[in-house]
Amino acid sequence: RRTNRDKIIQCKAVEHRGLIDLTCFRRIPRKQARNIVDARWVITWKNKEGGLVIKARIAMRGFKDRCQSLETFAGTASRCGQRIINSGIAQHPEWEVFSLDVSQAFAKGMTFEEFARLTGEKLRHVEVDLDQEDIAILRQIPGYRDFDPKTETLQMLKAVYGFKDAPRAWRKRLHRALDGFRLTPQIADAELYVRQLAVGLPSGSLPHKPNANKVQELH
Repeated sequence: RRTNRDKIIQCKAVEHRGLIDLTCFRRIPRKQARNIVDARWVITWKNKEGGLVIKARIAMRGFKDRCQSLETFAGTASRCGQRIINSGIAQHPEWEVFSLDVSQAFAKGMTFEEFARLTGEKLRHVEVDLDQEDIAILRQIPGYRDFDPKTETLQMLKAVYGFKDAPRAWRKRLHRALDGFRLTPQIADAELYVRQLAVGLPSGSLPHKPNANKVQELH
């Protein structure tokens, strides 16, 4: 790490800017803080375009979070659901299958406010204190140049990496996005989403709630 210190600091700055751009936290007076945790960095090497690059990810030390009685379920597709998709694709050579990775996925999840409004659960309050190196990086970003850790702290607006409820908040956001594309979860596997298209009609002419006599297209 010593030989790549400058690169690591640059990667940390990119991570901080990304969290700010995604509105993951804001500065508040320290006297308003209710539930302060700290953070640690996970520094890794990643293969990218045939070469090694450094990846820096900040993770909150969620075990210090005073709110531990949280619902954490965030479903993933079952093995059976995956087989259904693969078997359908195997029978239709003209279909295309692809996978994708969402960058900074948890940082794109629901805010605590959105989550409380959706579920009726109590609004979460949690803040994070950064170390001196991170504060120096933070002060290079517009809006934080005069940040003073003695009188201020950062209030988290989203459950990012390290918090127990981060996967659930991301899952809720993903469901909302898929529903916006008119995909519906299946009874047999709630993590398998299907979009139904009318035979002989363009997809844009479909109502939001499809009828029973539609041909199913797996996603």
